[in-house]
Amino acid sequence: MSKLLLRYKWRWLLLFYSLTLLGITTAAYLRLIPTVLAQVPLYDVIGHFVLYGMAGYLAHRATHRRYVRLGRWQLPLGGLIVAACACVEESLQALSPVRSFDLKDLACNWLGIGLACWLDLKMTLRRMAILKPERHA
Repeated sequence: MSKLLLRYKWRWLLLFYSLTLLGITTAAYLRLIPTVLAQVPLYDVIGHFVLYGMAGYLAHRATHRRYVRLGRWQLPLGGLIVAACACVEESLQALSPVRSFDLKDLACNWLGIGLACWLDLKMTLRRMAILKPERHA
């Protein structure tokens, strides 16, 4: 792989995934999502959780795991950006005759984003603990 691609691999992955997510969203507005999916129990909830969780993870990695301070909280920048986009997209559904605003969907988006960023933090801390040389007294 080229050095440029490796250097910005998370940004490229986020761009590709964002375009995929935009395609899925557009398909939903155009009613192109197969109706057979509605037969799967909780497909909507799981879909929101997984799709936005993956976007949150990729955005978190693409922003080099940066955090911003909001009051007493430190929150992942990439996760916040994806959460804001999820709020906008879900709010726009209230204006659509085809889609409908649902707080449950928004909550699943946020939970997926939060879990993905939290798991990345835990994996990073574990990796650091493994790589950290132990000091013997």
